[in-house]
Amino acid sequence: MRTQEDKDRNSKNGYNENALGNIELFKKSYETLTYAGKIVINDFLVNNELSGPRFSLLFRVMMLVMNPKAGVYRFKEYKNWLSEVGFKEINIYHPIPNTYEDVALIMGNK
Repeated sequence: MRTQEDKDRNSKNGYNENALGNIELFKKSYETLTYAGKIVINDFLVNNELSGPRFSLLFRVMMLVMNPKAGVYRFKEYKNWLSEVGFKEINIYHPIPNTYEDVALIMGNK
């Protein structure tokens, strides 16, 4: 899949910086997927109470220090964003064998 950054990099005007928020990125992903395409997100998640897991909370603090608009999110936030742009059958796969307990796969269908 080509991202907007790839398109900008290859444009006549040279390189451009393009930082997309989650919802914009998911919308662009949805638009570029073929019929019955699938989005797969691999990310650290925090629980609904924002009380754990520990590594995800520490990672969240680091993300906020690096970029006040960044963060580590809950599954329900991903589900809302993905639903908003049109994805269906949004599921979480967690825990993932042989990886950190905080890591999850989130998948949705076009």
